[in-house]
Amino acid sequence: MAALVDQIHSAKSSPSAQKIEDFLEKSLARSKSIDSSASTNKYAVITEKDFYIFAKNDPTKLIQLISAEILEPNDLTFAAEAAGTIQDKEIAVPVLLRLLEHMSPVVREGAVYGLSNHLSQRVIERLKEVERLDRSPGVKEAVREVLEDVLPS
Repeated sequence: MAALVDQIHSAKSSPSAQKIEDFLEKSLARSKSIDSSASTNKYAVITEKDFYIFAKNDPTKLIQLISAEILEPNDLTFAAEAAGTIQDKEIAVPVLLRLLEHMSPVVREGAVYGLSNHLSQRVIERLKEVERLDRSPGVKEAVREVLEDVLPS
């Protein structure tokens, strides 16, 4: 996480970047604290709008934030959907495909919606597999919604 804080610190260009940097620095300080009982919240809290700002202005930092495992599942869902707006599929798709394995169904749904902007044959095949194997009805429905426009009935 220290590397992520350093990278964000080197690119302070918006209030959102400052907000994320401040939170990450506090999180890092907490994780180094000897008394772990002082704080029980290990997750970062960032607004949905912040994720879209990062997706547009600094997609690499958004991907790092998603990968840092400091976001609460509901926030991670928004981050995944925002990551889907990243134009560079080489950056966005691998992290979104990994999120299809997340333990939280709401995160998997966010990953499905994020992948909707990157429907290569590989992604379509993976989404079909998720539709068949995922235990969550919400995830299955998200896949059907995403694929209904690209697959013949």
